[in-house]
Amino acid sequence: MEKGFKIIKVNILSLIALPLLLLATGCKLIAKALEKLPVILGLLTFTGFLALGFEFVKKPESGMNVIAGIIVAFIFAGLIILVLILILRLITAIVSAIWYTIIAFFDAVYNVTYTGFLKLFAVCENDYQYISLNGQKGLNAFLCLFYTILRVFNTVIVTVVSFALFASIALSLILVGGSLIGMSSDYQKTFGLNLFEAMGRYDTFSLIYGITMFLCIMALFVVVLLSLGIEWHEWAMELKFTGEELSENIRELQRADWSLEQRSGESDATARSLSDAAATSLENLNSHIASLDALGDQVEAVLAVKDNTLLRSTWGNYYRNLSEISAECSKYKKGIPLERFKQLIPQIGQLDKQREEVSRLADKLEQLNADPVRSSVFFAGCNTAEKLDKRYKSLCKAYHPDETGGDMETFQKMQEEYNRLKASM
Repeated sequence: MEKGFKIIKVNILSLIALPLLLLATGCKLIAKALEKLPVILGLLTFTGFLALGFEFVKKPESGMNVIAGIIVAFIFAGLIILVLILILRLITAIVSAIWYTIIAFFDAVYNVTYTGFLKLFAVCENDYQYISLNGQKGLNAFLCLFYTILRVFNTVIVTVVSFALFASIALSLILVGGSLIGMSSDYQKTFGLNLFEAMGRYDTFSLIYGITMFLCIMALFVVVLLSLGIEWHEWAMELKFTGEELSENIRELQRADWSLEQRSGESDATARSLSDAAATSLENLNSHIASLDALGDQVEAVLAVKDNTLLRSTWGNYYRNLSEISAECSKYKKGIPLERFKQLIPQIGQLDKQREEVSRLADKLEQLNADPVRSSVFFAGCNTAEKLDKRYKSLCKAYHPDETGGDMETFQKMQEEYNRLKASM
């Protein structure tokens, strides 16, 4: 009866967790793509100006007419142009604010949905271990079909993002090589010439023009692909820190020495209040950096005894958010501007909750690991020798190889656990 209830529970929770996993993955992908938008726009702008420069060199008389027209426009319409620049700056600020808000929204949705998925997945994983005690893996996987599907999706997603860097490199090579092969094939079909023979028919200026624009366009795609590949690879590796990697990353963070920008002549009470709040938040941020060693050691010690997906992911999210804030602060060598740091204060406040959650999970798992009865698979709750022996006799009837439905592998695991608990009591 209890096993049937757990099978139903695992399938229902897996049905809820699967869309959370897919939504979290989609939001992460969208957020990472949006973060690359300035790079794309910058490369497009550079390519456009480069094309205009080549056109100017190609037809200088037309270019001079354009320049003369611009000079006249600046002389007779300077005020209008100044107003337009101010409007453009305002529009840029609004667009940037909206853009950052959209990225923050997708990041927030990712954090909520992925955390929810991990909690549901942890419950399903624990119940599935209980269901699988009889050792019938194929049957149990079929009975918990939605949990099996959830595990497959999770494994595929983690595997794909783990190899994102290598995939982006391969795609970049295919893109560049495929473009060259495609152009050579077109020239061969149209003119009966290979690519190098066709290039010899162009004049030097046109050849340089064409090669430069091709390189710019290819650079645009390659930069975007590689940057996305690196970020997705790092995201996947967050949950796979080794002790050595973690220690080195923590030492790098602790070498940072930040300070707030000093602004002279401030007498406004609001400005002073902002400075005080920023100083408090900076001190709080430094406390997070200082406590990383101890917290990281605790997490690694707990996971070394028994791996836990929820703790590993919660720790990874906390470390990732702390690293991103630290990286932003490290951009300013002469002091972090107060207005910029004001935008980071809410994120620093969130770190307190995340650190508390990591510490709470680690403490709870430490208690379970220290108490063999509570962490027991077969004898959970058997805190006396009498209860232990009683449970042992009933399990022998269920799992002994000579009994109907018995299983040697499960029986041996149960026997080992019984001997260990019996000795400790």
